[in-house]
Amino acid sequence: MIGNDEREDAYAANAAGLDTYLVTDCLIPNDEYATDCRRGTFEEMCLYLEGLAK
Repeated sequence: MIGNDEREDAYAANAAGLDTYLVTDCLIPNDEYATDCRRGTFEEMCLYLEGLAK
């Protein structure tokens, strides 16, 4: 799951057992639902995904 909202994207995806990448360029933070998941800029996410494809 790729998203930018800690509650609606990251928390929900983690609860469902999905790997999650939180894009921080336009992050919608939520301290109540903060998750421990991979996160970074959109550019960093693209590099990460390119690395998975190799």
